[in-house]
Amino acid sequence: MANYRFALKLHQDQAGSENAKAKITIGGNVVVEELEISATTPTLYTYDVTGLADVNSDGSVTTPIKVELLNDYYVDIDTDRNIFWTACGYVQENADGNYYNITDTTDDDWTTSTSVRAAISDFTADASYIWESQPPFTGDTGSGPQGDYSEWWYQLLVSASYCEAPIRLTAAEPNVYIDNS
Repeated sequence: MANYRFALKLHQDQAGSENAKAKITIGGNVVVEELEISATTPTLYTYDVTGLADVNSDGSVTTPIKVELLNDYYVDIDTDRNIFWTACGYVQENADGNYYNITDTTDDDWTTSTSVRAAISDFTADASYIWESQPPFTGDTGSGPQGDYSEWWYQLLVSASYCEAPIRLTAAEPNVYIDNS
């Protein structure tokens, strides 16, 4: 069994007197019954999930992630409470209990490369996670994927009930961040 830390970028399209509220389920585990999302720009929310299936022979395993809108509110197109799911990342826990990142640095002419493996201490940094590309999805996605593709993920609109996506988790390789500065 494997343990992971997941990062979801979520924000709301606020309408009415309440902020959007979400229930988050990862791999069949409810990680939060009711998350109040007050941000109107992408905000990182992180969750630890233990006991997920180990990777299979191809070095991956798929686990579903579901974002449910608990308090839908709709008056008209301009007054519609929604949740925007803009990215999903993860990092696997190592056998020693730490999460690791590898930073590869190359010189200007690409002749020398240096790799540094370090335990992750800041889980608020984007570079701490492996960001998943857009998987197929099910559920209520309003008008479907929209917005930019900056995290390899189109923005999913959860407009009335839920959106679920199967996330492909790869083997316990640490995240690789390439610094070519």
